[in-house]
Amino acid sequence: MNKRNKLEAPDVMTLDEAAAFLRVIPQTILRQLRKGALPGIKVGSRWRLSRLALEAHLAQVAKPAVTRPKKAKARRKAKRR
Repeated sequence: MNKRNKLEAPDVMTLDEAAAFLRVIPQTILRQLRKGALPGIKVGSRWRLSRLALEAHLAQVAKPAVTRPKKAKARRKAKRR
């Protein structure tokens, strides 16, 4: 990622660039590619990953955060009585 903004990923990424983009170690990316869990292609002996395909994959597999409703203080006080 030569002089590009660090937040901007190239359209086609190497294994190391994809790992940095997803903030995981390269071995995790490689394992997921071999399992077919991540979209990528092999060019010769090297893997290449599309930024757009990774973003789409993340959007598809991302789980929304689960938030618990706050307990009302009135209910807690009522139970103590």
